[in-house]
Amino acid sequence: MKLRMVTHVEHPELRGKLSLWPEFMHHDEAVSEFWPQLYEVYPDFQLWLLDGRRLVGYGCTLPVAWDGEPHPEGIRWAVRNGSSGRPTTL
Repeated sequence: MKLRMVTHVEHPELRGKLSLWPEFMHHDEAVSEFWPQLYEVYPDFQLWLLDGRRLVGYGCTLPVAWDGEPHPEGIRWAVRNGSSGRPTTL
């Protein structure tokens, strides 16, 4: 197994080829509103994992300014407010 990571910028054709989302994520307002924009706003942070030429995983991320403490709004906070300030994590 020879794994390598590439970005959406490098391989935009991989978008939509693998779906691993749990059902509840399809019903979250913040995710539905913001997630599709990740590929345009943060294309370098959408990662694909390849085994040779075969797509085996992916990671959708965005840079956020986070102090390391759990936020009660979780992912909703990250997609709505996390991009303000200097990013400290993905």
